[in-house]
Amino acid sequence: MKKRVLLCLGTLALAVMLAGCGGNTARVLVNESFAQTDLFTQLCQAFEQETGYKVSANKKNEEQITKALADSQFDAALVVTDTAAEPLNNGTWTGRALFYDTLLFVGPEKDLSCVSYLTQYSAADVLKHIALTGASFVHAPEGTELQTQEAALWSIAQTTPDAERYLAAGDDGQALLQTASEQGAYTLVTRQTWAQYGAQYEGLKVLNSKLPGIMEQYYILGKPAEEGQEEPTAAQTFVQWMQGDTARGLIAAYQSEGHATTDFEVNE
Repeated sequence: MKKRVLLCLGTLALAVMLAGCGGNTARVLVNESFAQTDLFTQLCQAFEQETGYKVSANKKNEEQITKALADSQFDAALVVTDTAAEPLNNGTWTGRALFYDTLLFVGPEKDLSCVSYLTQYSAADVLKHIALTGASFVHAPEGTELQTQEAALWSIAQTTPDAERYLAAGDDGQALLQTASEQGAYTLVTRQTWAQYGAQYEGLKVLNSKLPGIMEQYYILGKPAEEGQEEPTAAQTFVQWMQGDTARGLIAAYQSEGHATTDFEVNE
């Protein structure tokens, strides 16, 4: 009998200990690719140092994240999504748009197709507009990540420029800008390419960015406190901390090796 009581007490103590460990850990839904970055590691380490809480990364791919958000199956989330606006506005979730990366529409300074005015449209709509106005467009070579993104957008637009105006670049970096400059054409480039080479081409300028289809917007998301809850959970603490000066400073300063500018822009 005594052994049985001791066993029960031991089991209870273990359960309490595990619950305590769980209570001190923020379980965070995060994109697989971002979870592998040094920036995510830096954020987790700084959070632990400042709060005493640890982070457990729940790494998911894009499809899995979409489902988890749709089902509200998360405690905290640091993810790329375009479905957060309504739940944030109506109070279902807490958090905010935190930081982003975006491709850039670059083209001639004269901008005869008026791409710079199309700020309220999707990237696919802008591409369709470029094709319909008869302008030239320089695309990245087959097999590059940029070309894959472009092809998906042209598919949505359901058109491409005429063959003589749909120009292939030698690579997905400087050659895009070189060809666009020579041909007076439009193109899509990464922020890194523009930061590294853009100053060399005085006749080109950034005309548009941050459009649906070319913008990766990261949100920090969480659940509001329950009625009667006295203290924030570890996950709620993480959501609040990510909106503070330390986290935003780390994000704003983060620049991967070999990059010409910071990896992300911080939302105002």
